[in-house]
Amino acid sequence: MAVIFPLEPKKTALLIYDVVNEMADPGGAFYDPSVNEILSQIQKLLGVCRARGIAVFYTVPANKGREDMGRMADFYPELVSRGLFRPGSHGSQVHSSIKPEAGDRIIEKPRYGAFHGTRLDQVLRRKGIDTILICGISTQVGCSTTAREAASRDFKVVMVRDACLSRPIADQGWGPVNQKDVERVHMSTLSRSFAMVASTDEVTRRLR
Repeated sequence: MAVIFPLEPKKTALLIYDVVNEMADPGGAFYDPSVNEILSQIQKLLGVCRARGIAVFYTVPANKGREDMGRMADFYPELVSRGLFRPGSHGSQVHSSIKPEAGDRIIEKPRYGAFHGTRLDQVLRRKGIDTILICGISTQVGCSTTAREAASRDFKVVMVRDACLSRPIADQGWGPVNQKDVERVHMSTLSRSFAMVASTDEVTRRLR
């Protein structure tokens, strides 16, 4: 049975994962046109959260080089060779369609998960937050890793499924995996063991 968490605005934070220029802008190195499908959902979610006084956090990738990336450098060597996601670079800045406002927090992170090598845990606890709404890019890597990290720290996690970009996976030896199957398997796994999975509309209804 799927878990359903109560959503109390004062104890809830919205975490927008890596919706940065390199991912969400047509000129970005990792741009996927289907990102436009989730941007409108994130905007809707962001508007409701701001109206309800919910704390907003953005993560941005910030890699200073191979020594800062660990095993990520083995799987994404182009990040090193092309100097992508350097701290403060245009590619690492939040996309203008959902730009931060005063009072929002930007979390620079060196790895996939938003908790590794950051002070996110301490900041959330200091604010009395016990529930995290997660959306962004992408379902199977960063959003999923962050959800598992958060659940392991006993936060209540809500994956906003239609506000997370799922990318197809090229053949790794067992055949390619299409976008819908990636979303179905990852959201099902998270729902079974780590998070409440809900649509943008369901989350916004529960927050009102």
